[in-house]
Amino acid sequence: MPAGAVFVADSMKNAGIGGSFQIGHVQLHALVTQVRIENRGRRDTDRPLDGGANFRLTVADEIDAGIWTTTFAGKRWTQLTVANVYAPSKSTPLYVDATAEQASAGANAVTLGIAASSSNRQTIILASVHHLF
Repeated sequence: MPAGAVFVADSMKNAGIGGSFQIGHVQLHALVTQVRIENRGRRDTDRPLDGGANFRLTVADEIDAGIWTTTFAGKRWTQLTVANVYAPSKSTPLYVDATAEQASAGANAVTLGIAASSSNRQTIILASVHHLF
C-alpha cells in the first residue's frame, strides 16, 4: 500500500489501559493499547506504547515531553514530541510543538494529521494561537 493511502478494515477490536500521576508540578502519564485489525481474512495487531511528562513551570506556562512507539505488520514507528503551552490569558493559549518520527523496515514516517513522509523520517514544527470566546 503506498504511503498515505487509505486503509479500510473489515473489523477492529481495541483494548487499552492508561493512567497519570501527579508529583508536585510534574504529571507523568502512560498508555498501552492493543488494536486487532482484520481485513479480508488477514489479521494483524498494532501495539502502541505512549508515555511522557508535563512540567508546570508557572500558572501560565507548561513544557510537555513524550515518546510514542508502535509496531504493526513487522514495522515500527517511534515518535518524540516536545511542546510548550503558554497562556498569557485564560482565553488565549499559545502552542509550540516539535515532533520527530522515525520508521523502520522500509515503512514511511506518518504523523497523524500530517501528510506521510516520502522517507522513514519526519520532523514537524507547529505553532498556533487559540482564542476561546
